[in-house]
Amino acid sequence: TIGKKTREGFSASYGVSGEGGLVESNFEGMVQAEIQGGLDRASVQTAIRGYKSEIRTCYERALRLKSGIGGRVSYKFQILPEGNVNWINVNKNDIESPSLVECVSNVVKKIKFPAAKNGQSTIVIYPFQFAKKGS
Repeated sequence: TIGKKTREGFSASYGVSGEGGLVESNFEGMVQAEIQGGLDRASVQTAIRGYKSEIRTCYERALRLKSGIGGRVSYKFQILPEGNVNWINVNKNDIESPSLVECVSNVVKKIKFPAAKNGQSTIVIYPFQFAKKGS
């Protein structure tokens, strides 16, 4: 399954070939995302969804280094009114892979969000869940 809509937002899962056979990496965000300010939930969701393959690549790289890696990392970031990410910080993290956490952060930093129609910045807290198949 490449992705499916859930009642709460968007969930994505991917099949990836790895040393241990098929590995499924999952990340979810909109289920528990908090968004305040200029952009609405759908705008943030759509923009992040456009970078899901790059986020998946981050996870695939982390799996090559440590096959059992998984968990949740939540980022808090500010989107400027014109759509650029101004800053990003790790909000919560239980993933034992600094390289995965940094890679996803770098992907989020380069996302071009739509401009806020009301001219306000947007603060987002967005969690990503990563899990191997069968986890």
